[in-house]
Amino acid sequence: MIKHYVKTAWRNLLKQGSISFINIGGLSIGMTAAILIFLWVKNEFTFDNYHKDANQVYRVKNYLAINKNDTWVWENSPYLLGENAKQQIPEVFKMCRIRPMGWGAQHFNIKGQFYPEEACAYIDSEWFNVFDYKFVHGKPSDFNQHPFSLILTESKSKKFWQ
Repeated sequence: MIKHYVKTAWRNLLKQGSISFINIGGLSIGMTAAILIFLWVKNEFTFDNYHKDANQVYRVKNYLAINKNDTWVWENSPYLLGENAKQQIPEVFKMCRIRPMGWGAQHFNIKGQFYPEEACAYIDSEWFNVFDYKFVHGKPSDFNQHPFSLILTESKSKKFWQ
């Protein structure tokens, strides 16, 4: 019975090739779009969930009304806002700050050789009290004790020292 269905489908596919091509193409594009949308939504819902109490971490954004039609959204805020929010809003338990390096590469002197690095940021001493990371060497308290400390991902460490 199934052999008959396959045979009939194959004959119709050959007989009406352009319509079959449109149908199969539309089906494949639709399924690909659905899978990509599903993967994007899954990524959005699981982003940074490895941190302890990830549902309690919030980022402050600024909305600046330029005119009636335009509003700018800035992903940063004044540094003093965090301290004032912690003092005035009882729901704020911890606060930390980050300042991404946005203008050109930062150069690191490692064993007398300078390495440019684009993806780096300054963080304050409270960062590791809010976010959880696994350290291969050292611990967060070591970072807070030395003002010129540097934290690298494992891949960047291998890049610089191997």
